Amino acid sequence: MPSAVAYRSIVQAQLDFSRMSNALGSIQRQVSSGNAAQDLAGFGDGAGRLVSAVSARSLNAARLEAIKQVEARFGIQESALNQAANASQDLALALRNAVAANDGRSLETSLSIAFTQITSALNQSYNNQPLFAGERFGPGPIKPQNLDQLKYAQGPGDIFDVSERPQTFDLGFGQPIKLADRASDIAGGAYNALQGLKIAIDAAGGALPNQLTADQRALLEDFARQLEAAASEFSSAEGRTGQLHQALEREGVRLEARNIVFEGAISEQADADIAALSIQLSSLTTQYEASAKVFAQLSRLTLLNYLPIS
Repeated sequence: MPSAVAYRSIVQAQLDFSRMSNALGSIQRQVSSGNAAQDLAGFGDGAGRLVSAVSARSLNAARLEAIKQVEARFGIQESALNQAANASQDLALALRNAVAANDGRSLETSLSIAFTQITSALNQSYNNQPLFAGERFGPGPIKPQNLDQLKYAQGPGDIFDVSERPQTFDLGFGQPIKLADRASDIAGGAYNALQGLKIAIDAAGGALPNQLTADQRALLEDFARQLEAAASEFSSAEGRTGQLHQALEREGVRLEARNIVFEGAISEQADADIAALSIQLSSLTTQYEASAKVFAQLSRLTLLNYLPIS
């Protein structure tokens, strides 16, 4: 049996041994996981701050992802509006050239090209949703598939298929932003001019003559003015899209910066200090090994160690 003093030493060594084992286990868990605690309770007074920072980061990340999704459509939208504007302007120029040359024979081809380009532009879609049809999904907003169908359209309802409201985007601040104009809001003038020109050409037997009448020249000049106004309308819509694109890009940069702040706040509360833990781990390992040796030595002590050998 060990002496009373030796026994107390053994018990104390066991307690120290257990304490250091627990401390070593805790440090090793922190090093392996990178977290300062296993659960919220382990963060103590910092738990509330940690929950707030994580929640804010999640909301910020959701807004940032939404902006990235919307930004991807703007390139398509701006290109489509630019195409419609250029097609309208090109046809207006063809009309003025025909009046100047007193020759309208090539206008049927110019009209067909302009109709195809403008219709193709306005029927563009992103993620299966038409860009200029408002909130709805499905086919594009332009109903007529050719100039003959456009010729017999009786009004906007026969030309445009759009929802009552434009498509909007909300970053989560309760202030929806209009993503795009509806086709019916920006293309009415263009399709009125296209329809009128088709009717005029068909009335002339399918092609205007190479000697235009005064009435025909006046009519072509009026259509040219309408198409120039339509081109300006498309360009204005493109400009609004560009301004919104830039505003969201700036907001994206701001959200990226906020994300870095949130990451820092979370890291400050939740991340383990690996450098400090490494020092503690080395120190505790040394103490642990020393205590293990002492414990082993004390465990072997008996009264025989104190008796003289005869």
